[in-house]
Amino acid sequence: MKILKVVTLYLPDFVNGASILCQNITDELKKGHEVKIYCGYINRDEEMYTVSDYKHKGVDVRRINLTEYYDVNKAENYYNLAANSTFREYLTKFAPDIVHFHSIQGLGAQLIDVAADLGVPFVITMHDWWWICNDMFLVTRDGEKCRDIMDLDRCDCMPKEFLRKRKEYLIKTAHKADAILTSSNYLKESLMENGFARDKDKITVNVNGLMKGVKPAPKKTTGKIVFTYIGGEWLLKGVDTILGALMEIGEDDRYEARLYGADNYLKHNDITPHGSIKVLPRFGNEKIVEVFSDSDVVIIPSLRESFSLVTREAFLCGVPVIASDCGGTQEIVDDGVNGFLFRTSDHKELAKKMKFFIERPEKIKEFSDNIDKGKIVSIESQVKELITIYEKAMKSKRGKYHVRHEKDCEITAKKAWINDELHTLVERNSDKMAFYLDAPFLYTIDNIWSSNLYAELDHQFTLNKGEHGRIVDTLCKLRLLKDAEEPTEKGRSGVSR
Repeated sequence: MKILKVVTLYLPDFVNGASILCQNITDELKKGHEVKIYCGYINRDEEMYTVSDYKHKGVDVRRINLTEYYDVNKAENYYNLAANSTFREYLTKFAPDIVHFHSIQGLGAQLIDVAADLGVPFVITMHDWWWICNDMFLVTRDGEKCRDIMDLDRCDCMPKEFLRKRKEYLIKTAHKADAILTSSNYLKESLMENGFARDKDKITVNVNGLMKGVKPAPKKTTGKIVFTYIGGEWLLKGVDTILGALMEIGEDDRYEARLYGADNYLKHNDITPHGSIKVLPRFGNEKIVEVFSDSDVVIIPSLRESFSLVTREAFLCGVPVIASDCGGTQEIVDDGVNGFLFRTSDHKELAKKMKFFIERPEKIKEFSDNIDKGKIVSIESQVKELITIYEKAMKSKRGKYHVRHEKDCEITAKKAWINDELHTLVERNSDKMAFYLDAPFLYTIDNIWSSNLYAELDHQFTLNKGEHGRIVDTLCKLRLLKDAEEPTEKGRSGVSR
């Protein structure tokens, strides 16, 4: 299977939950399939829409410079027509069997229209609330949690008409997908409450999988309980909440709090950390096991999490978690068993939970032993489910997909009576993918789309343009059997269109 994955930004230049999850899926898919990545990137020294190619972990990546349009205040963040031609060219050249859209801010949702126009089967994974909220997580720009159901009358981050048109377009466009996937039930239900309920059967949960078999490194003995926070300086990740809790607890030689990437927040807010706080630089995802293995408890004080990859990563390392009740964390943290949940943004309650472990350090092992790693979905299980979703999407698009493989595809044509009408069944011999030709049938030559050149097939397989009996182009050469025999008996074949 040829699979094109589309994501806003990709590794190694950009590391976040969506890019990491996209890479994990790609690493597993490439074991048995051909996978390529199409993404944006940021470079202020290059001209906008500059295209370049590179390889990451053996996978071809095509990227386009979209620096200006990662600004959520610009319409191009969700509707970027200038990005279409490059995507269409790459799509027709690679000719994938399926396209999997992940986060696509900057690239724009109109790329979905390109795939739909070409008849390419495609699915969308919604990793967050970008589809209804241009700030992605239903939070205010002051770091406050918004209502769970978006209310345009209350939104003041952008003009209401801008937000209304944006939401209407994105919901309408997303429903063109063969399947809409979310990583958690929480996100699925939230999106449906916010307008994605037109076709409930189309929205399904495909839980993010993780690489199993993690072997935590031996913890370095410090004689102190080590609390770890890796959310950086982003208010969405609750940096103010963790700092408020630490100030509430105060300096204490029984613990050490390691805050990764929070230095700028402290500087900008003129906060001087006390002696129990250790501010450390951000680190690459390849060091996550090392960092968590050297921790006793991981703190996740986010305002909202659609899934919380960090919670699962901590659990795979055998480390209990104290997390806010912000959505995705609640589907994996068993309060008082393998960790604690606290009210979102309540730094005093977080401090109370942290004090529990400071005063009862023996409980850390008990909570760690209660972690059921079997509840964490493996990447193998996720990808197995994805393949089934892909195959279903491809089946639904038979007869509509005009982009095919570069090599010749042998085709068998047969005529049959269906519901008292004569139709022609065309079947690709390599995989038995089939569709019915209506007469006349319009076939688009996609690799020269810009010239609007079409080849029209009539029911006798006569080409009005191009070589008789063959569509000739650099992308796809379909060898057709002309003048297929007509059935002698007229009647219902039992086959439905």
